[in-house]
Amino acid sequence: MIDCPVYKVPHKSLKIWCETDTPQGILGIFEIPNEGETITSRATELPLTVICDNLRDPGNMGTLVRTAAAVGCSKFITLPGCVDIWNSKVLRSGAGGHFRIPIINNLSWDNVINYIPNKSTVFIADTRRPTDWSLDDITKPLYDGIDEDSQDEKKSLVSSEEEIGDTHMSKRQELEMYKRLPLNVSLYTEVDFTSGDHTVLIVGGEMSGFSVQARKITHDNDGQCVMLPMATGINSLNSSVTASILLYEIHKQYTMKDRNNDGVENKKSY
Repeated sequence: MIDCPVYKVPHKSLKIWCETDTPQGILGIFEIPNEGETITSRATELPLTVICDNLRDPGNMGTLVRTAAAVGCSKFITLPGCVDIWNSKVLRSGAGGHFRIPIINNLSWDNVINYIPNKSTVFIADTRRPTDWSLDDITKPLYDGIDEDSQDEKKSLVSSEEEIGDTHMSKRQELEMYKRLPLNVSLYTEVDFTSGDHTVLIVGGEMSGFSVQARKITHDNDGQCVMLPMATGINSLNSSVTASILLYEIHKQYTMKDRNNDGVENKKSY
């Protein structure tokens, strides 16, 4: 950045080049970093990966990129169905975060597992308001044909777990089985995010929520959904707000864990 040339141009030129109606008076032109790389070095990074699942709002995406970079996440992954992470609105909301965190863009679900380290714990950031059923140990299965109070449901869930182990199932059949499997759910204050060697946080969109593929990868890694407490009358939170609170809770837990292990305060700063 030291050798970056600076040019003074007429305001009318900025209005031509910028997509905003009222440019802020400064415009930068940068080369997109190679996938998984940053243009700046980082002294330390948190053993934390953020995965965006159907996150379509540019403001939410940019805010999440900015927060993930501030926390010091090791990777930021977007999946098909998300807004383009290099969209101009996302870039403005990101406020430079794009260049300070390794980004893997538009990764397929089939390849996600290759970017999750061994002994990782996976969590889904659920933006909905906790309810009686959602805090009753498990989330509601995504299968409309199941009566929660019937004995048939219990048999169906057991059958689903057995069928998942069948190597002759098609991928579509397998995902259908995961729709029928519940996930554990907890308030974020009750969760140890540092129980594994690496933490993975999946963030879904506010409208579409998280996909069945997210449920699958969470279930396969003994993960769970995480919710935030909300006052009566509020049914959900903004995706980036929910994720930001969880990211800093994870940051706090890793920092405290490091201090306890080393016995010296501020031994490592994430």
